[in-house]
Amino acid sequence: MSVAENQAAAGRGSAPAVAILSSIGRFLVIAVTTYLGLLAVTFFSGRVIPIDPVLAVLGDRAPTAGVERTRREMGLDLPLIEQFFIYVKSALSGDFGTSVLT
Repeated sequence: MSVAENQAAAGRGSAPAVAILSSIGRFLVIAVTTYLGLLAVTFFSGRVIPIDPVLAVLGDRAPTAGVERTRREMGLDLPLIEQFFIYVKSALSGDFGTSVLT
């Protein structure tokens, strides 16, 4: 077998591997994009509803000092983009937060 024939035979064997790696790469890009999109939708939908999460936790008659302290503890005093990055970081580590309702 000549060198050219060996190279041609080696090239044919690598085509399925390249196709598999390409499919896996495409799947990972789609999965990560979908996950980040869902995180963005859930985060921002929680910010546009007209309910204050601090008042939902403490009640309408909570003292102002308690409301401000809880707002700081929940990170709601931070800029929105910083809150989002904290949310993504927490979600990637499996921490989806504390439920306000339960």
